[in-house]
Amino acid sequence: MVFPNAKPVIYVRNFGGLANRMFRYMFADLLSRKAGGLEVVGFNIPEWGLVSSKQEIPEGESITTGRVHRVDVDTLASRVLAGGVEWIDVDAYAMRLEYFAEDRLRFAKVFSSSLGQRVNEDEIAISIRSGDIVDGLHPDYTPIPLAFYHRIVFETGLKPVFVGQTTGNWYADALRRQFGAARFVESEPLSDFQTLRRAKNAVVAVSSFSWLASFLSTETSEIHLPVAGLFNSNQRPDIDLLPKTDKRYRFYYFQPERYVASDSQRRILTRAPAWPVARAEQDDSYMGLHSISSGPKILAPKEVASRIREAADQSAPFCFVRLGDGEGSLLQFEPSIAKETDFAYFRDHFGNGISPETILSVQAGLRRTIDAADLIGLRDDVWLTTNSVDFLDEDDPEFYVRFRSDFPLRSREREYIDDHGARRIFRLFQWARASYPVGVEACSQWVAYDLAISGFWADFLRSRKSITLIHCSPYLPAKIRDAVGTHVESILVPEKAVQQARWRIAPFGMKPHYPDVFKQVCDKINTPAEGKVFLVGAGLAGKEYLKIIRDNGGIALDLGALLDAWDGRTTRPQIFAHKTGNRWAQGEHVPPEFSLHKSP
Repeated sequence: MVFPNAKPVIYVRNFGGLANRMFRYMFADLLSRKAGGLEVVGFNIPEWGLVSSKQEIPEGESITTGRVHRVDVDTLASRVLAGGVEWIDVDAYAMRLEYFAEDRLRFAKVFSSSLGQRVNEDEIAISIRSGDIVDGLHPDYTPIPLAFYHRIVFETGLKPVFVGQTTGNWYADALRRQFGAARFVESEPLSDFQTLRRAKNAVVAVSSFSWLASFLSTETSEIHLPVAGLFNSNQRPDIDLLPKTDKRYRFYYFQPERYVASDSQRRILTRAPAWPVARAEQDDSYMGLHSISSGPKILAPKEVASRIREAADQSAPFCFVRLGDGEGSLLQFEPSIAKETDFAYFRDHFGNGISPETILSVQAGLRRTIDAADLIGLRDDVWLTTNSVDFLDEDDPEFYVRFRSDFPLRSREREYIDDHGARRIFRLFQWARASYPVGVEACSQWVAYDLAISGFWADFLRSRKSITLIHCSPYLPAKIRDAVGTHVESILVPEKAVQQARWRIAPFGMKPHYPDVFKQVCDKINTPAEGKVFLVGAGLAGKEYLKIIRDNGGIALDLGALLDAWDGRTTRPQIFAHKTGNRWAQGEHVPPEFSLHKSP
């Protein structure tokens, strides 16, 4: 194109924050190329060293983009090429992938800085936008529910690093209360941008600033994006910031809703993880979430450690029982509707001769223990679910696909879980919603591993003159004695049926745990045990031991497969991977953080 007069220029307006100016600059770059390489002037982004030498507003005939997101770039370029235009006034917000996505790597070099802090591979950078938006400055900019961050930390197994506006308001205060052990990074905006950009794992806030930081990163391999507020096309169809073909992204869809900082919205945004045992009214919701009118208190690992120490110091009866997918399947078992996959699962535990009557007998024992429990460890995903899980139906042909999509599974688990595993977890969820005992505190099913990482178990066991171990390994008692110097009384029980072949030296041979050995152990522990500590890892059949111990004044702690780890055996590799931020790989030894350390 040969212009009759001087070649038109593209003038970029400089209102708004850093992200606004970056979007506008990228849009102007595209328009320049569409219109034959026009000069871009007026931009002023000193944060990246981008300042035009021409800041004055041009004179003459102009056309403007308007302060909108969606612009017909081809039509605009055609008008310029047709002549009669001396400058193009670019004041668009232009937050649409079509303007810059193809040039992501080029712009990653354009917007470059040496600032920022390091985020390790076992950490996840979580962008926090609070500041002025928490009081309802803009209806499409919302803080993210803190329960969502608990979910991300659980699913990934990574340590949270909060980056950005983490002080000075009610939302930031709640964040620091609930994530007191996390790392908080607060600095200047450009440094925050670069910190997010350099993280291997990142969570985006409802913020164009943090969105750009992650999108332009060449180091981030997994980006968790809450599709809420301005990111939700049902709420803002004029904005398009969902890179659906970019494999780095995982999307979490929230209900579109305007944020006005109401009391109800604040309660929902800052509530601690819990599940609604009693539903709140439908109008007391935000982004598809509900306030909690009642529900168990969920203890952090430090609080669990305190409960255990207190019971031991006061020689008070105490029962901690863990409920996982196996217990979920057992608690919801009904012979009339059970499928062959259910019976196959229980045969793995109890042997080929298992009958429906025997399964119901074990179920009754588990229920008695739950009724006696002081603390129940539940899978974290039970209380981190969203309301969409309520509508899952095991009879739905799409159940497995929907479960994997909607349920907050650990990242490794999402890869390997099969159909029956999904059903077992869902049954635990159903039981918890309908039958969790009122007034009983809860914690993570895997809290014993968190306490191991903190060194709690070694210190606690050293403080006891003796303990009793109920477990399948004949070698473990000596290992505990050698590690912490505590006297260990051992009660051997058979491993679950499918694993018994590894224990040929055990006195049981291939004998099933239930009912004969179970009855012998019950007789042995049904004696006064005031203040005595019992560590129990005895499978589904052994859950009732916990109640018997408590009834006799003892302290019954269900540690499950952590005891296998102390024995040097890898029976829960997914937990090892999860609790180490997926740094542990199959075939490696038990991670040192899950072994009992020797006395100093």
